[in-house]
Amino acid sequence: PARRRGHAITVQEVEEDWYATFSHPMEKGHYLRFAAWAGLDRMMLCRLYPEQGGEFRLPQLRGGGKLYVCCSRDGLFEVTP
Repeated sequence: PARRRGHAITVQEVEEDWYATFSHPMEKGHYLRFAAWAGLDRMMLCRLYPEQGGEFRLPQLRGGGKLYVCCSRDGLFEVTP
């Protein structure tokens, strides 16, 4: 799992997607804003909302890339699947 200042995200490969679960507050004042899979020439963005459940799913892009998550309070950080 990825950890940064109390953030815990677990990422699994499911079929051809990244399936992530997290135990992060999803309140109006503190929540994960989005998750993004950034590849060499494109990216996929998954918008997250307050009061949403603690999971998201993003397709894997060919050629590799990196997964990022943005916290409304603590900013952007990289998640290692």
